[in-house]
Amino acid sequence: MQRILLLIVWFVPFMVMAQGPITITVADIADAGDEYFISQASPFEELELGVTGEEIVWNYDYLSPITTNTTIWIEAIESNPAYFLFWFGSDVAEETGQGFDSEFFSLEDILNFYKRTTSVFSLTGQAGTLGGIPFPILYDDPEPVYQFPMEFGQTFTSSTGFEFEVPGFGTWLETRDKSCEVDGWGTITTPYGTFDVLRQKCVNEIYDLFTTDGFEFPIEYTATEYRWVAPDQGIPMLKVNTQSVLGIETVTGVSYKDTLADVVSITNGANAVPLVNLWSNTGGELVIGLQSDQAFSWQAAIIDLQGRLIYSSADQAHVGYQTQTTLYPSIARSGYYLLQIVTSEGQRMVRPFIWQP
Repeated sequence: MQRILLLIVWFVPFMVMAQGPITITVADIADAGDEYFISQASPFEELELGVTGEEIVWNYDYLSPITTNTTIWIEAIESNPAYFLFWFGSDVAEETGQGFDSEFFSLEDILNFYKRTTSVFSLTGQAGTLGGIPFPILYDDPEPVYQFPMEFGQTFTSSTGFEFEVPGFGTWLETRDKSCEVDGWGTITTPYGTFDVLRQKCVNEIYDLFTTDGFEFPIEYTATEYRWVAPDQGIPMLKVNTQSVLGIETVTGVSYKDTLADVVSITNGANAVPLVNLWSNTGGELVIGLQSDQAFSWQAAIIDLQGRLIYSSADQAHVGYQTQTTLYPSIARSGYYLLQIVTSEGQRMVRPFIWQP
């Protein structure tokens, strides 16, 4: 069923909604030590991106997650020493766990680096790994993401670019000319809740030139980003990315701030998954307690929120009503993870947990 964004303008005196356009400052934007969940939704939803202005009610409560990831913010100097060039002009780095794929090469484990001041929050560049080798992509000039105070009607422009050598491939040159406008205010509802927001629309004219073996491959396109930003939320409540080629705008990504949903048990036939309790002791131990009147063997796997396998145990035995097993997964970083228990009977359970070694 096609969903239509409903625009509701009420003149009832007691209707609860934004009383006026809000103002966003750098204090409302993510900083080192922050951690957020971001859900990716289908880009094929009916989004009505052209609807904006004053006192708008944006209703996106129908969005549902395809995947949910975590974004972790650290001090720039805490990043890989190979990215030391960012340490002098950046304050924070965002670990996304995402990658960049093109027909020429792929980057993995991308970090976004930012300069964070009271007047502007700027992207200074990106870094990632290519075949396991770290590669920094330092912008010629920082690209503003937000200017402060961020208010309805605000506009700004910027130009930047970069060029770097890709071993075994050639060079990648990119120029970026961007124009932004805070073109709306009101309230937004997503599966995460309802918030007063400003909407910012940024249009980026991008020119890429890939050079390899003496051949040049130019690519031009327009990338547009819509952000709904709320006070004290760190990241946008909703972000929609589009690309336009030959004047046709296509949604390429929809993401919204979310929370880690409860994970339901998955059963095999009529057999119930055993009751699982877990907790962390000091010394990097993960203690797993199983409760079931059946005897079986089982394995544990720990997965991060980017879907990467962090740890896999050997076969364990459950004999009797209650057993307790201590594992030593050697997880280096604190954060949110998923524990998956799989039994020899084909039963499976997945549980989220916070690791604090």
